[in-house]
Amino acid sequence: MYNIFIFHISNFLKEFTEALFVLLKVYRIFCYAKITLDQIPLINPYVWPTSVIRLTTSPYFNYWSLRLPNIKLGLMSYQASNLIALEILNILIRMTYFMYKFAVRELLKNDPQYALLF
Repeated sequence: MYNIFIFHISNFLKEFTEALFVLLKVYRIFCYAKITLDQIPLINPYVWPTSVIRLTTSPYFNYWSLRLPNIKLGLMSYQASNLIALEILNILIRMTYFMYKFAVRELLKNDPQYALLF
């Protein structure tokens, strides 16, 4: 009974982390695209491709820009929150990958026949 419960929890965790891993990687591409497109002044941010990228990533970057202050360098300041937000997103991607590996390891430990599906 306990092994069946662990098997189902591990299977759910494997499927969930696999989907989350893919979504976070796509979102990371959107974040990199937003930072790149912000540096090009001739691109209109209100037309279709760039507006979708801006709408999906602006809440994430706004959250981190409110939490992290600007870095003061003499008379100028630098907003490093975008870089820190990308690093936090990379850490989340790595964490989901390790959770996926843990779930697969638990599946293989609890049911050796499950290894035939991989």
